[in-house]
Amino acid sequence: MDPIYLALGDSLTTGYGVGPFYGFASLYFHSLSQKIPHLSYFNQGVNGLTTSELAEQLQANSRLQSLMAQARLITLTIGSNDVLHLARKAITPNIPAFLNRFETDMGQVGQSLRLLNQGASIQIASLYNPLRAGPYRDYASQGQALLDEANAILKHWAQHHRAALVPVGRAFRGQESLLIGPDQVHPNERGHALMASLFARAAKPYKFTPLRR
Repeated sequence: MDPIYLALGDSLTTGYGVGPFYGFASLYFHSLSQKIPHLSYFNQGVNGLTTSELAEQLQANSRLQSLMAQARLITLTIGSNDVLHLARKAITPNIPAFLNRFETDMGQVGQSLRLLNQGASIQIASLYNPLRAGPYRDYASQGQALLDEANAILKHWAQHHRAALVPVGRAFRGQESLLIGPDQVHPNERGHALMASLFARAAKPYKFTPLRR
């Protein structure tokens, strides 16, 4: 069976703003396909996807479960929409409750992935701070404090589920005006190219190991 690269997640995975051919997942696939013969690519990203929606998707979508079970490499971009939904609340958000829910939902995501596939290499992107690139840059420090907490959860998640945390948030910090597009939220082509290179670098220790059934 040909090896499969499965891209899961939100609008970063779909390539929103730059088009699917210039999104990081497509760029990453083209880089991998030069080294891995007959590699197949399935992009199952969904614009606006939240962590809880991804957890539900992984438990309910039989076609996606089949792809998960066969995949040798799985990439994830998730969590940004959770933070955006929290920021848009009119009342003072309950940050501890948000982080607890985020950690619980991520736990369900990891459990679903590893239940179906013990051998796949999994990579997950850390979250970057888009506030630094737009008119709300004065609130960037407050937003970064929340993102740091969320990224700590992602780091622990990666360790627990034998995944690689790709340092997108760290790489974007201080470079947001160069890497984020005109909507002041999503990466531009340069940002996606950087993400693809970060995923490629993080993949080096994570070879395409045989699946364990």
